[in-house]
Amino acid sequence: MARTTIRRSALGGFHSQWGGRSGKETRSNDQPFFMTVGTGIRSRLAPRKHHACEVHQYFGNHSIRSIAKKRVKRRYKKMHANYADSRRLNDLSRLVSGCTFTVLNTLGAGFLEKIYENALAHELRAANLAILQQPAVKVFYNDVVVGEYFPDILVESMLLVELKTVAALSDMHRAQSTSYLKATGLRLCLLLNFGKSSLEIKRVAHGL
Repeated sequence: MARTTIRRSALGGFHSQWGGRSGKETRSNDQPFFMTVGTGIRSRLAPRKHHACEVHQYFGNHSIRSIAKKRVKRRYKKMHANYADSRRLNDLSRLVSGCTFTVLNTLGAGFLEKIYENALAHELRAANLAILQQPAVKVFYNDVVVGEYFPDILVESMLLVELKTVAALSDMHRAQSTSYLKATGLRLCLLLNFGKSSLEIKRVAHGL
């Protein structure tokens, strides 16, 4: 079989040489071109598939790089926002925990749940935190309101606080807090138990 050599001319065409004969094949840049090495046979029967480099050249370097940069920026902003929310939640939970210890150390154990709730609400307001006591939260089922529930305290519209006065927190209490988080779309609930001389705190997270 004769040896085939293909090289590109300065004008954009192709020169092919085989079997001691030379010829010139020219084409425009948008025409598909096949050269079967070894036979010197050109085929235009099937269109050539675009390679990654050709697609890159078609869209242009600047366009693809711009798209990639925009995607990276969007991802970075989302990660940064999630990190900022998580950090804010951690700061709030520490502050609420400190106020809770102050309430228990002042009142001691043995009171009703509502008394601890009011005392904690007072401490949180004194700490310049925006809170709501017993806010009404609607529960939806298939886009239909099926009821309402009333969490004890909502802090800064992002942290739920549930108070109990029981001997010990159970899985049922944690499941209830998780349901509250799902219904509100929030991600963290502090479950507090004033039923003992030592404070019991559980962090219930959803989507963190």
